[in-house]
Amino acid sequence: MPTGVKVLSEMGLLSQLRPGEARPFYGIRFYDRHGCQVAGTFPQSAASPGLVIRRLSLDALLLRHAASLPSVDVRQGVRVTRILHRDGRVCGVAGRVMGVEQADEEQFFAPVTIGADGLHSVFHRLPGVRVRRPRRLRFGVTAHLRGVEGLGTEVEVITQSWGELYLAAQDEDAALVALLLDREAMRPFVRDQEAGFWQTLHAFPLLAERLSGSERISPILATGPLGSRVWPCFGDGFLLVGDSAGAVDPITGEGMSLSLRSARIAARAVVEAFRAGDFGARRWMGYGTARRSMARPLTRVADFMLFLSRHQRLAHWTIQALGRRPSALQRLLALAAGEGHS
Repeated sequence: MPTGVKVLSEMGLLSQLRPGEARPFYGIRFYDRHGCQVAGTFPQSAASPGLVIRRLSLDALLLRHAASLPSVDVRQGVRVTRILHRDGRVCGVAGRVMGVEQADEEQFFAPVTIGADGLHSVFHRLPGVRVRRPRRLRFGVTAHLRGVEGLGTEVEVITQSWGELYLAAQDEDAALVALLLDREAMRPFVRDQEAGFWQTLHAFPLLAERLSGSERISPILATGPLGSRVWPCFGDGFLLVGDSAGAVDPITGEGMSLSLRSARIAARAVVEAFRAGDFGARRWMGYGTARRSMARPLTRVADFMLFLSRHQRLAHWTIQALGRRPSALQRLLALAAGEGHS
């Protein structure tokens, strides 16, 4: 989303994108299952669009930047096996090199350890860290297709009572396809992932004809359950960022932007901690409060959209109402775009 693109811009990373690695999008178009639709653009979309970029490219971009800094030592291929403690506080992690039989455990010590290991973080096992999963279990499935017809400069969102489909142009005729599905809708994937993927795509009537000549050009990836509330997202000697600190249901499309923005706040907190020589839990209270405040409006929007997704008739009326009141749609897109966020 535009608010995450802004963080990348402030880091000077947008100029490092290779040709064709990212494609701008300027708004969102919503469809219900009957074909009723409404579309809007982000505020100042021409100057501040969103970006469609593969995670492979984004992760590589961030890794190259980190590795270029003289103060950073990058270690790849090491799996964290446990968290290290000293005098009741986190003091680092231990891990082993992957793919090496009987590899010795290595230990990495630090005054502050940052957990950025996603929905199922090892830090969630720490005493006092509480994780609450949503009652409605949902899963994400993604792949890239070539040959999808009718791609434009908006992210398209098609809703059903059992899930949503997101379609975004990656280049002239290739697209990212993301499915957000209830647990029951995942059953076809258990029997045959490939067949289940195409069966689910064709269950969205508005998309079926546009897929007639398409082919899959990337692996089918799945994850879940999606969404979590984590508190506290910090403690003596550690703090959490990204999905490990809690994740808004991706129905809002804000996951990566929220992660980048929370990492920026965490970086400031870590700098202040080193200046003060204090890495205790109280030092991170401001970070935790700021992150919760940042996520709260997005969580409310996500909860509202999930409610609509369960009640398709109400979703139909809402889309019609937004079509009649463009200003309301613009306010919604301004929130999604991060307008007013720091």
